[in-house]
Parts: sequence; C-alpha cells; structure tokens
Amino acid sequence: MNRRLAAGLALLALLCCLAATGGLVAPHERGYSKSIHVENVEGKPRYFVAPEAPGRHFVMGSDVWGFDLFSEMLHGLRWTLGIVFATALIRCTIGLAIGLAVGVSSRGPSARHGFTPLAAIPGFILASFVLYPLTINSPLPPIGLFIFQTSVIAFVELPPVIASFAAKTAALVAMPFVEAARVGGAGKAWIIRHHVLPFVVVDYIEALPIQALSAAAMVGKLGLVRIFIGGTTLTYDPMIYLPAKGEWLGLLGYYYPTVLGYPWLFLAPFGGWLLVLACVSLLASGLRRVYARSRKIHALL
Repeated sequence: MNRRLAAGLALLALLCCLAATGGLVAPHERGYSKSIHVENVEGKPRYFVAPEAPGRHFVMGSDVWGFDLFSEMLHGLRWTLGIVFATALIRCTIGLAIGLAVGVSSRGPSARHGFTPLAAIPGFILASFVLYPLTINSPLPPIGLFIFQTSVIAFVELPPVIASFAAKTAALVAMPFVEAARVGGAGKAWIIRHHVLPFVVVDYIEALPIQALSAAAMVGKLGLVRIFIGGTTLTYDPMIYLPAKGEWLGLLGYYYPTVLGYPWLFLAPFGGWLLVLACVSLLASGLRRVYARSRKIHALL
C-alpha cells in the first residue's frame, strides 16, 4: 500500500467515524438554536446576539438565526459524504458501462458530435427544476429523498462521462493489436475484458475525484437556490429557507452572502469540504498507483 492510499483510507476512516458518531459528539441536537445569551458581567447583564463569532458559546459560531454551526456540520457530514461518493460512483460506473458498449460497437474514434438543445442549459438549472417540488418541505422520507436527489444529480451530467469513456474505448478498439485479436476470432466480450478494460480502468479511477468535484459544484449551486441535500424546510411566518440536514456543500451556498460580514459561516463548511476533497483525491491517486503497479507486475509474470 502506497502512502497516498494509506493517507486517503485514514482520512476516510476519520470522516466516517465522525459521520457515524456526529449525533453523539455534537454539543447540541439537530436544529438547536439560541439567538440571545445573557450573562452577568460585573453585576450588569451582557447580551450576546446571533450571529456570534466562534467562542465559548459556539465552537464555530452561530448563524443569524442562532443555529450552532458546529452541531449542524457534525449532523450533516453523513449527507456530504453520501452525496459526493454516491454521485461519483454512480456517474462513473454507468458512464463506463455504457461507454464501453458504445465504443466497442463503433469502428473507431469519430470527430462527429451529436447536438442537443439541452447542452446549452447548465446542469444545475435542469436539476433544480426537477428537485424543487420534492425538496421544499418534502413529503418523502429523508433516505427516499436522498436517493432521488442523488439519482437526478448523477444523471444530469452523465452524457459527457459516457462520451469520454466511449471515445477512449473507440480509440483502443481501433488499435492494431485489437484488430489482430478480432481477426483471430476474439469476440466483443473477450476484447473488452483483455484489451480495453485494463486501460480504461485507470481512466475510471482518475474520473472519480473529477466527478466528485463536479457533483460538489452542482450541490453548492443548488444551495444558492435553496435546494439542499436531505431537504429544505420552508417557514412562512417569516418566510425562511433552512437546510433540513446541514449538508456541508449546501451550507456553502446558503451562507455565501455572509462571507464578508460573518466569514466563519462560509469558511467552516469550506474547510470541511477541502478535507472531503483531499480524501477523494488521495484515494483515487493511491488506487491508480496500486492498479498500475499490479498490471506491470502481471505483465512481467
């Protein structure tokens, strides 16, 4: 095991432990808020009004509604890990499967590209139209809503992933050694297994952190329009949109207007997301090295 893979696994284990025990470690239950603290200082009352900077009342500070940011993030970590890893795995796995089928059926790489009117529409716009009705005060249970949201986010930007794997597969199929295998009687399944898949797996591993970053970018943008992973709670008096589960990437979009006046509200989930991104990147880089080394050893044997 190389150092990058070991570091990635250690960081993943730490994040998973925090996600599993977040409810126990958090100083407050999910949804706890306190807008005003009153203390006696030299016999006089002193008022602490939300939002409070990080201090003895709130480790990472509180937002304008008095929600404890540290507790919200601990409760929301499981949703962040879930959406990042699930979306990347679904998108890359389905993209690889369909890309292999399309690429091996073609006669070589093609410069022609299809056109669709939807290509000019940003993915998060399409996702927001689909997600909004079921995300705001959702009637679905949290797990059901998460599965629905993950599926939509994964499939909205799936076509470019399919095209990438199909182009790679088509280029490999056009190579002379594959043509020789075909002339020798090899079928498509044999060609995919022995001549295409060993090379494409490296691209698959490298695509995982890229797709994780792509999914994170979309989730953050959805947070700008108040669509949060795990649901959005909407109150009408006053009219407030609140993240139902405290998912980190959604918090980035939710707190972006406060970055100048109350920077801790943005920097805390941003720092947390950097840890998740570092974990994904280390795992992908380490796995790619392990796979490349195993293929080299196998070839020598």
